[in-house]
Amino acid sequence: MARTVCMCRTEITAAEDSELFAAMRAHCDSAHADLKITDEQIRHNLAVMAAMSPWDDRTAPLPGPVEVRPLTPERQRDFLDYFDREAFTDNPGWASCYCFYYRFDGGQEAWNKRNAEQNRAAQSAAIEAGEASGYLAYSGGRVVGWCHAAPRGDLPLLDAGQTAEGDDSIASIVCFNVKPAHRGQGVASTLLASAAADLFTKGFSVVEAYPLESPRDNGQAYHGPLAMYLEAGFERVGEQGHYVVVRKRA
Repeated sequence: MARTVCMCRTEITAAEDSELFAAMRAHCDSAHADLKITDEQIRHNLAVMAAMSPWDDRTAPLPGPVEVRPLTPERQRDFLDYFDREAFTDNPGWASCYCFYYRFDGGQEAWNKRNAEQNRAAQSAAIEAGEASGYLAYSGGRVVGWCHAAPRGDLPLLDAGQTAEGDDSIASIVCFNVKPAHRGQGVASTLLASAAADLFTKGFSVVEAYPLESPRDNGQAYHGPLAMYLEAGFERVGEQGHYVVVRKRA
């Protein structure tokens, strides 16, 4: 039996590997017709998923203290290795993003036509050029988590509504990813504290984020849990669609 997992976390099965594409094609046409997912996207995503070792649902203690470092060209390899092999072992349907989504400036329709190879190459080039922003969490010398935090104006696909202060004064936190085996051990909260402190040091007066009120699973909670932000001193200031807007001021 061949199996894979869609981005919506639906398990897709087929009798043989050769039949998995057709099963995924049928699922996308039925469940995600509005996204207009192409055959090329499906093939690329299936290849990415097949290259990953699926998470075995077991947790493990962190091998050492968590140290947070900003994303730099020198850490490009660490970022790519993490997203190639570790980040989405429990949710391979999301593995094609490489956390490039909010940085993409071509609009939602064009994004829906992109594949993992394109996003990996674009994010790699942005990191090499020093244009990508974010923070990597290390433990025992290996990456165990990631926080995508950047100037508000550097995130064209972020749709969180208008902000009173103007984009130049605001940094946005749009994504957390923690290695599945190490979740629940404070990696995300350590990333949040380090990211906010560093962003304030860089001159931003507001750090803003957009958690869901009640995510149904870890995949939906990729903006970070609302409770984590409130515990870190963020204030709930409004709503935008399904998302809560929270802010912390310097």
